[in-house]
Amino acid sequence: MDDLVKCKIFVPQDSEICLDACSVFIAINHDYVGRNELPDNLKVLFQKVAMMVPEYTLIAEISFYSLGFVDTHSFAAKNKPTHRLCSDQMSSQENYD
Repeated sequence: MDDLVKCKIFVPQDSEICLDACSVFIAINHDYVGRNELPDNLKVLFQKVAMMVPEYTLIAEISFYSLGFVDTHSFAAKNKPTHRLCSDQMSSQENYD
């Protein structure tokens, strides 16, 4: 009960959620037609983050850990081609905004 006193209560759609820590992330693709950049007064509130090529083995390893596997490194190495193939086959077209 003491934990509920320390945290803020958030009520989305009539369900109480206790927020101990919270972060806000925004993604904006200002290169698209009809889109504007984030205004300067909002830019100062957020840090810029650069995206990079995903490390497929690490992604697979974490996924296997979350499913309860113990020795995930060998499974992840075998799963890497599947992740790479999915990434190559999925479109990077603008309609995926």
